[in-house]
Amino acid sequence: MSPESGQNHNPILRIWLLEGNKYFHFLYDDGTEFFFDRRGTEIWAAWPRHSTLEDTVPTLLGQALGFVQRLRGVTCLHASAVEVEGKAIALLGPAGAGKSTSAVAFLQLGYRVLADDVVPVVESRGKFLAQPAYPRIWLCPDIVRSLYGSTEALPQMTPSWEKRYIDLNSNGMRFEEEPIPLAALYLLDARKNDVQAPFIQEVSVQTGLMELIGNTYLNLLLDQAMRAREFKLLGRLVVSVPVRRLKPHTDPAKLSHLCKVILDDVHRLADRTSTAGQAASA
Repeated sequence: MSPESGQNHNPILRIWLLEGNKYFHFLYDDGTEFFFDRRGTEIWAAWPRHSTLEDTVPTLLGQALGFVQRLRGVTCLHASAVEVEGKAIALLGPAGAGKSTSAVAFLQLGYRVLADDVVPVVESRGKFLAQPAYPRIWLCPDIVRSLYGSTEALPQMTPSWEKRYIDLNSNGMRFEEEPIPLAALYLLDARKNDVQAPFIQEVSVQTGLMELIGNTYLNLLLDQAMRAREFKLLGRLVVSVPVRRLKPHTDPAKLSHLCKVILDDVHRLADRTSTAGQAASA
């Protein structure tokens, strides 16, 4: 059960296990329902008369498909991901941290976006890959206004939702369609009105692990076996991929500078890896 209440004063999301834990039942405050089999191979959806299919699609493409990934054994980070020189960087943080806003800032600089809000991570031959998600970025109206000058610059998700979206497959947008190796994970901290912001701090492996545990998608729904499997994977991830803390500035005008700070850090990490590799082979 979600601790937050919706417009109808019910929890935003309630969840039941059905038929001996074979199925999950999600019931949202607005009456929208989803049913999942435990293997994550089938989804059933229903919505109230006052809603439409278009109203239901954003939840299906977000939380519902994120949960299906979890049922299939794929760990999903609560993050947005961008391609930088053939590798992925993930921007992690809770709702409102600026994940989507930062991804759009990279998009405006010509970089490809890999995923928004949910980043599936898979391990393959000792490497960790970020997988592409649905090719849209959803933004709150105030963010659209600050980035584009007007909320009308982007289309509404549906007539009943205030959020706007960017279609990454239209109008020359850039969407990365292939899984690519993770180069770094950036934990978005609270914005600061600091003359030094934005800036990056190194994070220890232990701290990075705890942060990642708190920034996996739908982690409250994991059973004991799923949680143990994820803990082991995240332990290997933080050893293989650098985790950094990013302190953004409160001023949206500094978003391009935030991107530059990240890009400079990615290049330093690549140089460090190259130097270490040359030393090991000497």
